[in-house]
Amino acid sequence: MTEFSERDLDRSWSAGELAQLSERELTKLAFRRALKNAAFFVPTAVIVGLIAGGLGLTGKIIGWLAIFGFAVLALEPLAGFATAVIALVGVVAGKYPSGCSGVSWRLLQLLVALANAALYAGLAAWVYTRMKA
Repeated sequence: MTEFSERDLDRSWSAGELAQLSERELTKLAFRRALKNAAFFVPTAVIVGLIAGGLGLTGKIIGWLAIFGFAVLALEPLAGFATAVIALVGVVAGKYPSGCSGVSWRLLQLLVALANAALYAGLAAWVYTRMKA
């Protein structure tokens, strides 16, 4: 199994490199990338939420920009969720060569993508509630 460095989490991977990784390695990479992003964006949302609630009109403008940013960030995990669903349909139809082990890792990838999208949506909602306070 490949051990991923911090640099590996942020770089773009070619299709050839991704094809060489197992489902387990892909899941581990997605999970570690989601954790790293959460560690950055949760404190950022807290700070923006405090600013949005305390600076009047300027805070609301900053808050709306943050909400838009979190909505854009939620698009990538939603695309990952859709990709995982499509891959699972192929697995269930028997088109995936590794059988049942592929199903379990694909399901976990599906959950990671869904949790990641929910995190960004939740952060956007929290900033919105702070703007209304």
